[in-house]
Amino acid sequence: MMTVDVITVQAAAASEAKLPSLSEMFPHRDDEWTCDVCMVSNKLTAAECVACAASKPQGVTCLHNVGLHFACW
Repeated sequence: MMTVDVITVQAAAASEAKLPSLSEMFPHRDDEWTCDVCMVSNKLTAAECVACAASKPQGVTCLHNVGLHFACW
């Protein structure tokens, strides 16, 4: 009779499971802007970044995440 290590079986099962990407777990919202300095998402109404206090870029009404790039319009 063969014995199987339970931890090894659990680890193998976990590695086979597809984990969501960070962008899937934390999708960009239309009511947020992304700080150019630290890349933290901020509420659209915030005048400065909550993490680093950098000012919101002038004239920005919305920043949209487009893949790994950010675009203003």
